[in-house]
Amino acid sequence: MPANVIFVTSEQSVVFGADVKLDCWSKGVPAPDVAWMRNGKVLVKGERTVILELKNVTWQNENVYICIANNSGGRDNGRTKVNVVGECFKL
Repeated sequence: MPANVIFVTSEQSVVFGADVKLDCWSKGVPAPDVAWMRNGKVLVKGERTVILELKNVTWQNENVYICIANNSGGRDNGRTKVNVVGECFKL
């Protein structure tokens, strides 16, 4: 059964300095290798399910994130976007 991305966290608006988690779930036989990527670079990888945790987000985290699932039967992907809003100022 080819790799199939079955869930990706929807687009997120995150307050500057906050944390966010992006989930990616896949199915397939054999169990797919899964990776979160940004700008062509692998950020985190795992098998079947992978969670990308972005801590203390800044403007540099605002981007499209792609989850890729891959096994011998094929490849699938899903994508989401992180939008950074506001900025916390310390007085």
